[in-house]
Amino acid sequence: MPSEILEQIREQVAFFERTHPLEDPSERRERELKKRKAEEARKMREAEDKQLATANSWESWFAAIDQRIKQWWGAEGELLKDGIGGALGTIRKQVRDEFKHAIDTFEAKLAALEGRQD
Repeated sequence: MPSEILEQIREQVAFFERTHPLEDPSERRERELKKRKAEEARKMREAEDKQLATANSWESWFAAIDQRIKQWWGAEGELLKDGIGGALGTIRKQVRDEFKHAIDTFEAKLAALEGRQD
């Protein structure tokens, strides 16, 4: 009976050695090095792809903004120009009126001072 068990163990060990052969340590190191290099190359490609995607997204973002500006200055641009022009015209009139009033006030005070001196 012990010899039968020993024989079964030997068969199992032989089977294991056939299915899992010993490998040369230098071959294992070389295989691991290749695997590491492949992984590093993959990570670099992913980083480059991500960077390129970011650059493309910015370019598409700026293109979309440019398109919006062209739309506003196209069909709706006239309304926008009229609105801005009207607002600037109103402000210009107010500033002109304020300056006219300030000049008139200054001239009146100057005339009063000249009248005193005479």
